[in-house]
Amino acid sequence: MLNQRAAKVLQLILSSQRITIKQLEDKLNCTRRQVNYDIERINDWLESNNLETIVNIRGQGLVASNQIRNKVYELLPKVNFFSYIPSHNDRLKIIFIQLFIKKEYISVNHLTDLIKMSRNTVLNYVHQLKNNLEEKDIKLIYNRQEGYNLEGGEFEIRALALKEISYLLQLSNGMQLLEEIYDAEKGENEFQTNYQSMIQMMNEIERELEVTFVDEQLNELTLFFQFLFVRIETEKQKLFPDDVKNTIKNLDTFKVCKNFISHFPLRQIIHEDEIVYMTMHLLGLNTNHLEQLFTTDDSSDLYQIVDQIILDFEKLACITFPDKKPVKKSLFLHLKPAYYRLMFKIPITNPHVEKIKQEYFDLFILVKKSLYELEKLLNCSISDEEIGYITLHFGAFLKNQGISFRRRRCIIICPNGVSTSYMLKKQMEHLIPEVEVVKVLSPREYERLSDFEFDFILSTVPIKTKKSLIIVSPILTALDKAKIIKEFEFLVYNKQTQTIETNELMSKIRQFATIHDESALYQVVNELLTGAAVKDVRRYKPVLNQLLTEEMIQISNRIDSWQQAIQIAAEPLIQHDYIEERYVEAMITNIKNIGPYIVLAPKVAIPHARPEDGVRQVGMSLLKIDYATSFSEEDEDKDVNLIFVIAAVDNETHLKALSQLTELLEDEEAVEQIIEASSTKEILPFINEYSK
Repeated sequence: MLNQRAAKVLQLILSSQRITIKQLEDKLNCTRRQVNYDIERINDWLESNNLETIVNIRGQGLVASNQIRNKVYELLPKVNFFSYIPSHNDRLKIIFIQLFIKKEYISVNHLTDLIKMSRNTVLNYVHQLKNNLEEKDIKLIYNRQEGYNLEGGEFEIRALALKEISYLLQLSNGMQLLEEIYDAEKGENEFQTNYQSMIQMMNEIERELEVTFVDEQLNELTLFFQFLFVRIETEKQKLFPDDVKNTIKNLDTFKVCKNFISHFPLRQIIHEDEIVYMTMHLLGLNTNHLEQLFTTDDSSDLYQIVDQIILDFEKLACITFPDKKPVKKSLFLHLKPAYYRLMFKIPITNPHVEKIKQEYFDLFILVKKSLYELEKLLNCSISDEEIGYITLHFGAFLKNQGISFRRRRCIIICPNGVSTSYMLKKQMEHLIPEVEVVKVLSPREYERLSDFEFDFILSTVPIKTKKSLIIVSPILTALDKAKIIKEFEFLVYNKQTQTIETNELMSKIRQFATIHDESALYQVVNELLTGAAVKDVRRYKPVLNQLLTEEMIQISNRIDSWQQAIQIAAEPLIQHDYIEERYVEAMITNIKNIGPYIVLAPKVAIPHARPEDGVRQVGMSLLKIDYATSFSEEDEDKDVNLIFVIAAVDNETHLKALSQLTELLEDEEAVEQIIEASSTKEILPFINEYSK
């Protein structure tokens, strides 16, 4: 019979399509040895019951066959198979929410009781949380008088609290976790008492406003308000300038909210700024689409932009809605609360976003591109969570009106062979995802092509055609990428991208300056202008092998200190002018202050600092050390063979490459083979494999 821990390991494996040993370590807070021992025990038990065993497949993780999935639950009737184990990530969120509502002194001992882990483990969690929060411009500080505290912009802290509460609420025992956090601060049974009062108040606000909020979002916001009221018991803050406050105070939602707060048990702690803040959140709640709610000022910016969104979508998807009126009505009703959420930077949780992106990939990227005018109006990017919900709306429109859609279609013509053609195809798909590359042909194959529908041609050689033609190099340069983007904008929207020409700018420079090396200056100006054109469309995100090229990889036999290892690892980035020397100093200072948080996996460290610490362009380098360098004398798990230095220019551009690197590092066999490699040429195939 399996013991409880082994049964939990088996349950986690069966509840996932794929899961790695490293993920099991994090979820169970166990060592690799313990997880491997449990898997051996599970396989022995499966064999004793004449079942297949669980196998670890490279690139996939632990896989259980259908035979195991169908039979195993019958064999374990006495084990509480569905008990929930908070993961490593869950515990970080629990600690943050506890700090969000703290009124009294909080020490490591308090957090130890909260998450039921050892003191050293809690300290590691605190260090990691501190590092995570710094990326969001929030500080986790400690002093002897007050213990642990959160410092930073109040809106940023609250936005993260709402996001973390929403996340925990999606877990199987999320309400129980939130109740434990709340009662730990307020006292036993306080959660349920106050929760019922909050639910009653929110229902009364619904009735007074004559709206019906979407249940899931209403529940998330109710719980957030409940935790927020604990936070504001201790201090009052001026949150808004008077002009913003006066605008919100004129809305019916504010007046209704203020009326109910005046009868609420905690009314004395909820001052006017907080009622304005609550009103903003209520404006950001989606409502079930009732006919009487469709009221709008036809001249409003949002109402006009809905027309533009529909028009852009039609152009991108090569379709026309025969009846735009219901499309506009439904889209406006969804976008109105989304507009307020984006305006007031209120986060939204969409637990289905990854599934939407997988199952409706084409539709998702077309909708994302169609929302450009809304992003421009609000001067902010729209999250994938918001785009996911809007994608479902467009999917419903298309289904209801019986319309099929497609992306713009492109064929690639290249005489240089399969490898070059494939590389060009992958570059094109990353540069403009709303274009589908439907064929890759040689010039002779194109001559024989007939009766095939496509919109334009990307070619490395001149050809005769009546279709739109873009001629590029086999390996796309920055100039090629800018050219493709401009041509695509013209093809879809019949408009030219406004750009400054290199010769025009050079002419202006000559009027006011003496040029000592005209050829070199021309090249630099050209690269800046074409690079800016690519960056301006905010599409280009390099993949792993575009950053981790051969010249960015080094191999060393032994390095005495972790400080020296980081300096050596960063040398290629300095030599190629990706970073400044001070970026290296910032990485080392971070580790000295926070600890070896950068050791994110066994034998692997990923040091980094903030963009403003000296990053000139996005980049990545790798140092492979034959004999591991220690990042902590007290912890053998901090011995490192692979150091990946990340240089990020913003919060987005490097994410594609970083996600591919993460997948590579989850492949334990690949990591071991990279460590055993004796040359950079032996490492490159692994980089290329995970860059697809």
